[in-house]
Amino acid sequence: MVNRKYSGRDFTDVRLTDKSSKEFNGTEIRNSCFYQQYIPGKTPPYDVFPRDMTNVHFVCCNLDNVKIPKECTLEKCTNKIIIPQNDLTDWFCDSNGNPIEPLDKRKRIKLKLPYGPDSIPLTKAEQRPVQAKLDELREQVKKAQKIVTKSILSSLKELG
Repeated sequence: MVNRKYSGRDFTDVRLTDKSSKEFNGTEIRNSCFYQQYIPGKTPPYDVFPRDMTNVHFVCCNLDNVKIPKECTLEKCTNKIIIPQNDLTDWFCDSNGNPIEPLDKRKRIKLKLPYGPDSIPLTKAEQRPVQAKLDELREQVKKAQKIVTKSILSSLKELG
């Protein structure tokens, strides 16, 4: 039985621990987001559902940073631990909160930026690595445009 009350909704950063488990038990929850943002000093996953909730089947739900109650199942869901690091980027982490890889790994690969945990600075960065690289590339394009423009203008003067 699809749980209409909790399906197809956004419960980002909402704690449902005070709700009765009867609202959930033995139901299927589809297409909902229960994502919990990182709380500084407290390593996820976080308790979101009633402690005695059982036999809930989640389908296509975002359960990142959420503790899944026993006897509940996931189908096509995401249930990762995500914690921001000193590079100002969110990272997938292991169960101890240790960073594994950045959420923007594909962008970093395209920009030839490092993407391993050893690339995280010891102190907080001023700018995200991808943004810093894009800003650097924009500056290089501006310089190249100036050089090309000067060259064209110089050629036109010679012609004319």
